Amino acid sequence: STWNSFSDGFGDFGVQTDDIMARSEFDSQLGIATVTATTGTGSIAIGVTPDVQAWANGATNCGWLIHGWPFETDGTGLAPSEDPLVDNRPHLRVYWIPAGTANAAFRSGDNSYAGAHDTDLTQATPDVNNSTVATMWSDANDQGQADATESLLRFDDIIGTGAGQVPPNAHIEAAFLDLASMATDAMGDGGRFFAMLQPWDDTTVTWNTWGSSGIQNDGVQAAVTPTVTAGSATLNPNVPGGFHSFEVTADVQAWASNVRPNYGWAVIPWPGGSDGWGVSTSKDPTDLNRPQLRVYYTIGATALQAMMMPPAVSPAQVQVSFIGSAGHTYTVYRSASVAGPWSSIGQAQVGQNGTGTIMDTAPTTTGAFYRVSYP
Repeated sequence: STWNSFSDGFGDFGVQTDDIMARSEFDSQLGIATVTATTGTGSIAIGVTPDVQAWANGATNCGWLIHGWPFETDGTGLAPSEDPLVDNRPHLRVYWIPAGTANAAFRSGDNSYAGAHDTDLTQATPDVNNSTVATMWSDANDQGQADATESLLRFDDIIGTGAGQVPPNAHIEAAFLDLASMATDAMGDGGRFFAMLQPWDDTTVTWNTWGSSGIQNDGVQAAVTPTVTAGSATLNPNVPGGFHSFEVTADVQAWASNVRPNYGWAVIPWPGGSDGWGVSTSKDPTDLNRPQLRVYYTIGATALQAMMMPPAVSPAQVQVSFIGSAGHTYTVYRSASVAGPWSSIGQAQVGQNGTGTIMDTAPTTTGAFYRVSYP
């Protein structure tokens, strides 16, 4: 293929978004149309769930056209599959669930759902409630200023016996929080998502509700360890504008199992992350931009069923995490081949948040497979 391979016969060349060469609409994007701010260099993630779902449903997979924003000339460069460093090459990660798995989705205004609550807390105006904002931010203090911003979001009434709810004690196969960064200059340093441990009312909560320092991830106001993160502690690259999905399976499992109440999440900026990151709230006028929680579950599963989570790999060790039944101890196995043989690397007890973790301090140099079982 070349530029001229894609002629429409009328003198225009290049791939045309005409629903013949490529779709005229898009479901995924890098950055926003106003092209404000910069992204930096490094690895970035882009959600492409709608396209992969269409291919799984039978649509022909012809890949993607990456089309620059109209009239903008500051190019974006991406490493191709020929990059000499494997970690730099494009990587498509697909999560799927067992056949017959039920699902539920929660977004303000969809199917009459009205349980989404969100707001941000501003240190510069510590007694002001911001529950009507269409964009909430995660933003650390600028140099010498007290102007940090934190966000809160929650989905009420997701567990229950009513239509569209997740049944109590269901086994959560996977749960994803979908957020959109669409405001002007929404790209930024990102933030850390901590499960809230205290209730809050979006119509009255302010920065000073939690004390002069805002929300603390101290195990009292919010969990000590983040469930997921956007961006990284290095603050580079920025979290780009567009659509993002974050896996929050462990938290939703804890709520479904009544291990702890559902108080949602606090998004707290990274230390020094003073380039604010913005995401749309449930008040955004565009339905697609509003926060969405997708939950995939099975019922009647055994209480001690477990599910592996993506491992965290470093040169010296591998952190293996899984979701299981709180208070029970599971055995983690490793093999060089998916067919085995399997050897135990130790045991891990599942905490009250529904997750267990073990460190493989002597990982194989050529990669490995892990599995978990009870006992």
